[in-house]
Amino acid sequence: MHMPNTTTQYPSSIFFRGSTKSSPSKPVLPPVFDSSNEISVGEKKMTCFTPSISQYSHQWLWDAGFHALILAHYGKKGIDLAKREISTLLGGQWKEKGRDEGFVAQIQFNTQPTHYRPNVNDWGTKHNTSGITQPPLIAPAVREIYHQDKDIHYLKKVYPDMLLYHEWMHKNRVENGLAAIIHPWESGTDNSPIFDEARQRLLQQRYSDVVVPERADQKHVDPSQRPKADDYKVYWGLLNQFKKWDWDHYHMGKNSPFRVAEPLFNTLWAKGNDDLAFLAEELAKNSDHNKHQYKRDAQKLKAWANDTRQSMRKKLWDDKDGFFYPYDLNTGKPIKVKSVNGLTPLYAKIPTPEMTKKLIPHLLDKNEFAGKLGIPSLAFNEKTFEPQRYWRGAMWINTMWLINSGLRLYPSIKEAEPLAEKLSVQSENLIKKSGYREYFDPRTGEGLGAKNFCWSAIAHIKPESGRHPRVKSL
Repeated sequence: MHMPNTTTQYPSSIFFRGSTKSSPSKPVLPPVFDSSNEISVGEKKMTCFTPSISQYSHQWLWDAGFHALILAHYGKKGIDLAKREISTLLGGQWKEKGRDEGFVAQIQFNTQPTHYRPNVNDWGTKHNTSGITQPPLIAPAVREIYHQDKDIHYLKKVYPDMLLYHEWMHKNRVENGLAAIIHPWESGTDNSPIFDEARQRLLQQRYSDVVVPERADQKHVDPSQRPKADDYKVYWGLLNQFKKWDWDHYHMGKNSPFRVAEPLFNTLWAKGNDDLAFLAEELAKNSDHNKHQYKRDAQKLKAWANDTRQSMRKKLWDDKDGFFYPYDLNTGKPIKVKSVNGLTPLYAKIPTPEMTKKLIPHLLDKNEFAGKLGIPSLAFNEKTFEPQRYWRGAMWINTMWLINSGLRLYPSIKEAEPLAEKLSVQSENLIKKSGYREYFDPRTGEGLGAKNFCWSAIAHIKPESGRHPRVKSL
């Protein structure tokens, strides 16, 4: 297996910012998107990029979304690969008529055996997928692909499956505008301290005796950089519970012992509905048939996005602290831990300008998120901060990019644009220093976790300013 050196494995021009004078006429794909990271997944044996072949040798939902967002900016070859990424992901969608039609899983499994656990047999969903979902980044990725090539035929092909997924989500997970996650893995920020209280409750009440199979993740990455044993007891305990319920997603959504309305997931749910509504309107403009249905779809999706915005402002926003906190739906209490998740609502323009003026100071505070090298996944002054342990303090380029994109939607706030520019530079510098690593130590910039990690190449994509996020190659 080819594993690139962790230093400077990209053309120097890839970080170019400014006019096209010095920009390559045919931008070179970041080296993480080569054949060493390609796999075949699912029952249809379709090809995609794995997040990192050494650690995550399957397809993950929100990783695939980021991959497509990146690839769409690398000419025809990149666009074709971006379309392949989404088509492969949707190829694993559950299509049986009935309760679970439209579900898109967190993981679609490699057709080749791997040591990763839980594997397809552990999940036991009767599909070649896991049985939970992940942050819904599909529609934003497809909107970016469409922005680049205006391929209405591709849009017509993938739109019905995207709509089915959104309808599944709304039916099974959304209450009063907020989408619930029912497993920490669904958040994408698995072991964040925002879940500590729920984890401890579940360990005490249910899962202290859960037997966890041997963990392959700790063979490839230093265990001090990975979730702990108690985290995995809860992960497996919930999985086993859902299996007993035969993957009845409606029942899971209502009765899971872990139910949290979390800012990052809900931000991408709102943004996904915005973007899918836009795509429906584009189809209405370019279709002789189904024009009125596309318009009705767009109205429905806009209403869902608006419901989520209003509910996040009402339920997740703390005006005194000037921050978005998760909400434990089972206890009826906010989870007052400052994590990077609470900054990501900027990406979907969830905070009003007044809220944003209260949120930005957290990005300027050196005791919280104003790191010299980037934004940590947990505020520096949180007592559970661990700079190298996954989502408990390490920096992640993808969340920095979401915040970067969101800041550019507030041009009237003087601090927003300079902060966004700073994040672009910091992201570039992390890749230059440590290569395409999964996450980074916020004190030193040391690369951590998996190597050759695809979504970290989003450091090469600079959001545009002053309008709905659009991205371009640096």
